Amino acid sequence: MNGSLKLGQVFGIPIRLHWSFSLLLIYMAYAGRNYGYSINGILWLLGFILTIFLCVILHELGHAIAAKYFGIETQSIDILPIGGVASLKTAPKKPIEEFSIALAGPLMNGLIALCIFPFLLWLIPNGLRYFDSINPYRDNFLLLIFATNILLAVSNLIPAFPMDGSRVLRAILSMKMSRYFATGIVFFLSACFSLFLILWGMNIIQVPGLNTNPILILIGGFFLMSARKEFQHVQVIHRIGASTIDEVMDKDFLLLKKEDRLLDASKALVSNTAKDYLVVDENNDPVGMLAREDILQKVTSSPQQTIGEIMENRFHKLRPIEKVNEIYFLMAHNHLRTLPVFNDTTLVGMLYFDDLRKFVEAKKKGK
Repeated sequence: MNGSLKLGQVFGIPIRLHWSFSLLLIYMAYAGRNYGYSINGILWLLGFILTIFLCVILHELGHAIAAKYFGIETQSIDILPIGGVASLKTAPKKPIEEFSIALAGPLMNGLIALCIFPFLLWLIPNGLRYFDSINPYRDNFLLLIFATNILLAVSNLIPAFPMDGSRVLRAILSMKMSRYFATGIVFFLSACFSLFLILWGMNIIQVPGLNTNPILILIGGFFLMSARKEFQHVQVIHRIGASTIDEVMDKDFLLLKKEDRLLDASKALVSNTAKDYLVVDENNDPVGMLAREDILQKVTSSPQQTIGEIMENRFHKLRPIEKVNEIYFLMAHNHLRTLPVFNDTTLVGMLYFDDLRKFVEAKKKGK
């Protein structure tokens, strides 16, 4: 994600903080000052916010750990002012996988609350006497963290996109019907919930005991856009259906020899416009990939350098029978432009993401 600061790695998963998170801290400090908080009170408030987002990271790690159990890698965890996002490299294939991965996040918040609860009973001699207090005092810090984790666990189970509860419900429905129709049902519920929030924010609907707030209009709009985006994504997958890579791959491709000089390779590019090329050795066995721009950038300064000296050794292999929807997700999330397609050990084509994207766009329009 652009504009993000890498905080570190957990289980090999990069944890990144978006720059806009700093705006949240500035706003909270400003709001605390307007409420008359002292410097210590403002520091308490900022510490509370940072602790909550540490819990959000643990929530996302819950998703990642569950995904890892099913053999699904997590590309990164990104922290935004509105929450966290665990980006999976591939989508869950079975309802039980989606159910478990979605539920793992709220369960992690429940586990955090469970761990805090004994300390509350020990630290607060008269029971939970600060439960209604939101004043910045040291005594109620753990209590508010406890209450917030309970709130995170419960609110995330709301069956509306993009909350975890929507995926839990879809997984349950998918056990009895297609994922497409299950998504349609959850989309309808999400739209109803979004409309409720918008009308509540406009004060057209009143909720007993709760005040309205214009921010609910924005939240409702965000829920509606998220639901629409998810339904469109599943709709495209439904339209693609059983399409396989061999329908999209380019069977007319250029191979580069590992021992070729850059000058010779650049001449071969004149009649070929591909962005990436597969590199083979003297036995025509694939050994790497090389981007067109890398050749053109280096040929002027090092024309006698060989292809093998600058190629990328690692690359992912595809099979012609692999599903378009799965590979589209893989290439989009890992920013892969080109992948070679093999039938056993024989190279049969090259799959370019631009071609794949055009194929998906055409399906999206119903062509």
